Amino acid sequence: MQAMTPDCVLAADLGGTKILAALVDAEGATSRLFEVATPAQSGAAAVCEALRQLLEQVQGGARPRAIGLSLAGVIDPKTARVIDATDALPGWKGTALRAELAGFHLPIAARNDVHAALIGESWLGALRDCRHGALLTLGTGLGAAFLVDGRLHEGHGQLAGHLGRTEWLHQGHRVPLESLLSGTGLARLHGGAADGREVIARLGDPAAKAALQAWVDLLALQLRNLHWAFDPGRVLIGGGMIDAREHWWPLLTPELADLPLDVQPAELGSRAGLLGAARMAWETLA
Repeated sequence: MQAMTPDCVLAADLGGTKILAALVDAEGATSRLFEVATPAQSGAAAVCEALRQLLEQVQGGARPRAIGLSLAGVIDPKTARVIDATDALPGWKGTALRAELAGFHLPIAARNDVHAALIGESWLGALRDCRHGALLTLGTGLGAAFLVDGRLHEGHGQLAGHLGRTEWLHQGHRVPLESLLSGTGLARLHGGAADGREVIARLGDPAAKAALQAWVDLLALQLRNLHWAFDPGRVLIGGGMIDAREHWWPLLTPELADLPLDVQPAELGSRAGLLGAARMAWETLA
């Protein structure tokens, strides 16, 4: 049996496919780490119930002092309400997490999952010694978050970092950037693969090789633009595509060689959002 953390917070990272939760102490040590599938297609009420049950399971006999949430969608951190969301979580827009979790009688902090991941990386990961930085997540979609003077930059309406929603011209049409620069986007550039993993698996084929090079070219272009527009001290790249970096990182490095831009893989992996949520929870108690 795992020891109970005497002074801890409850943290959860809720995405379109899974919910991860744990007790986390003030140094970032986790205990009672559990995971369940997100019942995304069953609607927001089912997702909230799954989150509640998971948090109760994680809590056990512990007495956490606050709850931190890393959530899919555009989140208002002042109200813990979902302002906007994609079709990956039907009915998620408008969900009020403080009301849904009121039964815990604890302070609740909530932010977008990529924002939370950046907070995690700046607390315990590859941005912990950085004042100005950025995180790009390349997975099913494209997300970003920005660190300015050591703090998360959220923007006027908490939209800062939604890089995947920016528009790009592709074959004469305006498309969301994440439709090209993501794992899904790599498959689209290839034209015949089901997803990015299939393209990577086919790299012996010239068409797959060309698609990966076009994908890397687009990533390099965005990083170059980020350098000139934002001047980050360090840029981290995370998300599912980082697991295949041995195939594309050597292609990316030469395209950035003329810039003083420090680009590194994210350090915390799938724990970044969870640890960022924990950090947010601790900050509610400061």
